[in-house]
Amino acid sequence: MSCRRCNTTILAHLHVMFLCFTLAVMMLASGCSDDNGASEVVQPPTNSGNKMYIVAIQNYLFSPAGLNIAVGDTVRWDNISMTTHTTTSGTPGNPSGVWDSGDMKNGESFIFVFENAGEYPYYCKYYGEAGMTGLITVIEK
Repeated sequence: MSCRRCNTTILAHLHVMFLCFTLAVMMLASGCSDDNGASEVVQPPTNSGNKMYIVAIQNYLFSPAGLNIAVGDTVRWDNISMTTHTTTSGTPGNPSGVWDSGDMKNGESFIFVFENAGEYPYYCKYYGEAGMTGLITVIEK
């Protein structure tokens, strides 16, 4: 059955409407984050009060690319992309040696605890030259 107005199938219209609805739900869900744009995972109560932040690896980007955290906080990178990626401290072509996740396939994660204040640039070994980079800024509590 075709639409009289644009001569496409009704099924095609339904498909577009479903895709728009799905996109809207995803955009609303992605709005659940802290001021850094990162999801914060609630940890069991500890005396330290440290937090864990999650950086999603998707669409050849780190999301969020920048975080401001405190000494003792943890960052977990989750590869939700179908492509293999890394999170490597330093700048593209110039690793600093602070951390290197190694290859992370879809569904894999890497966790790092930041024990010292400072700025920590990082990148993906495969796509850093194309702009897949980030920056963690760690401040004293």
